[in-house]
Amino acid sequence: MASKTVASSNPRAEELLVFTQILQTAKSGNVPLSRFLNEAASNLPPGRAADWAARLGTGMAEGRSPSDVLNGMTDMDEVLAALLSIPGGLGLKEVLAAYVRHLVSITQLDEQLRTAIFHPCMVLWLSVANKVLINMHLFPAMAGGFSEQSGGMPFFLKLGYIASPETWPLSWFLPAILIFMAITMTRTLFFAPPHEESEMLFGKLIGLGRFVSSEEQGRLFGTLALFLEAGKSLSQALRWTAKHGGARRFQAEFLRAAEKLEQGIPPMEALAAGPALQPLALGWVEKGDDSLLIERLRFMAEAHFVSANRFLGTIETLGTVVGLLLVGVVVLLLCLAFFQPYWTYAGNGGGLAGH
Repeated sequence: MASKTVASSNPRAEELLVFTQILQTAKSGNVPLSRFLNEAASNLPPGRAADWAARLGTGMAEGRSPSDVLNGMTDMDEVLAALLSIPGGLGLKEVLAAYVRHLVSITQLDEQLRTAIFHPCMVLWLSVANKVLINMHLFPAMAGGFSEQSGGMPFFLKLGYIASPETWPLSWFLPAILIFMAITMTRTLFFAPPHEESEMLFGKLIGLGRFVSSEEQGRLFGTLALFLEAGKSLSQALRWTAKHGGARRFQAEFLRAAEKLEQGIPPMEALAAGPALQPLALGWVEKGDDSLLIERLRFMAEAHFVSANRFLGTIETLGTVVGLLLVGVVVLLLCLAFFQPYWTYAGNGGGLAGH
């Protein structure tokens, strides 16, 4: 899905943009579309965009419909494939231009999420690395000194020295928290979609669910506007958005609204049943075309993207503060683990016996 791409770090998003730009210019000349696509593919560097253009051009040259060719492209973005499968979809320059703007908004927001998580993630991994290095070099020497004196390890040394079974499970408490948070942030940064992490403990703690909800609503409203502009009725556009737009939290709501519209229920009533679509029902105006509705959908999509971006600022601030607090705790415990043995040595030597 387009929502999982990052324009500056995921090649797939860049390939989608290149492929869409090829389609936008395909109708501007007198060259047959299939020939234009094949020539464009031969001039592009090897990649998905070149492959998509070549496969579409070859398929159309064989007399196959664009929808038939696109159905076999399992790596194609579902929204773009659905738009191009609409009769005349290859000639909808304005819709394709709107799709490009929509894709850019989604990918920029996804990149901003990863930027917000990157710095706290690096801070956590540096803390983990410091704990590992100190436990490999410093703490074993300190523990060996106490062992030679037949004395027990001081409390803060036990709290930080995780390599000795004698200190378990006390010494594993803080490292376990650091490793858990570092791995979870790494998953969100590179592997797991944000909506999966939002249901886990870490995602709930940082409020990731609010970002996911706003991002999904912005993406769905933008996709709904695209299908309406491509000529779909409101009920059809709702169904296509629920199917191809990456709907998760609001998929059932979009399908219920489409079903009510198909039953002849007025749009104001059909849309008012769910929290996401309810703003569309407020101030509903019946018109002969969907231009006003498309404009409102794009405005709502942009508003939700802005809201999601604000949530990202909160997540970044919270993540930075939590990361710095954990680093501060680690530094404090390391200082205590170092200086408490020093005073213990001094006390054993009589330096503090009289105090």
